[in-house]
Amino acid sequence: MPELTEATRVDRELFLKSMVPSSRSTLWVTKRIAEQMEDVNAQRGETIFEVGSPAEQYFFIVRGEVEMVRPDARPFTVTGPGLVGVVDVALGRPHLRAALAKSDVHMLRLDATAWFDALEDSFELARAVLDNVSMRAYALRSRPAPAGGFDAPAADARGSSLTTVVDRILCLADVPLLRDASTQALTSLAEASTVLRLRAGDELFATGGAHPPSIFIVGDGEIGVTHAGAGARGSFGAGCLVGGPAALVRHHGDLSARATKDSIVLSILIDDYFDLMEEHFSLARAALGFMASELDTLAERDASLPP
Repeated sequence: MPELTEATRVDRELFLKSMVPSSRSTLWVTKRIAEQMEDVNAQRGETIFEVGSPAEQYFFIVRGEVEMVRPDARPFTVTGPGLVGVVDVALGRPHLRAALAKSDVHMLRLDATAWFDALEDSFELARAVLDNVSMRAYALRSRPAPAGGFDAPAADARGSSLTTVVDRILCLADVPLLRDASTQALTSLAEASTVLRLRAGDELFATGGAHPPSIFIVGDGEIGVTHAGAGARGSFGAGCLVGGPAALVRHHGDLSARATKDSIVLSILIDDYFDLMEEHFSLARAALGFMASELDTLAERDASLPP
């Protein structure tokens, strides 16, 4: 890699500030990311990556437009400043869409390994990135159906009484938010959790209510959620994170939740969750993967709707 000039490094850091949440406590890691990037230029019509190619890098679009193309879906365009490749990397899959330069494009390329190393070394940056993608996913889920709304719970999900710590660990391991977390992290979460037992009709939390800031995972039964502003509704059954991406959003006062059946729910204080995430980076990786899956689902849903 050519030696980076001071002017180029500063330009990259300024660009990253528009793309990546930053503060004084993360300036050092932003500088490191800037030093590990490579300039990439693509002419109009040029292929940046193909469908099925390995997803191992992020492409930060500085200037220009990139069209994301797949034969069986409507294309969409990402305009700089923007980012492509992120969802495929986070989900550990080959590229689902090809990226084509719709105009002359200037990009900054970053190896995914360097990005995750930076997040692991700076919890402040990891938390800020997760806050951003959670807010974005929650905003998309909050739209009325068919573009938004929440998915129906799996019909074959097996409930759990959550009687023992082992029961709680097994329940947590099936939750998409935590599916790739380490056993040690899941054990610590299980030990920090509280079991709630609700009768049908009981309120889990109210719109704008002062309930403790917790994440709730259904062990058995079903929890119905309503978004007061947008009208989005959803049901969350066994193994589901109540509210989906809203669970990690600091302010989701438009949501209310109530048991639609007799239910058993695991409650984890959000502060405990993030404290454990600082100790176990696998929780951050798992959460970013979950949010990427949410964004992917909603992007593909948008692409399938009539223009």
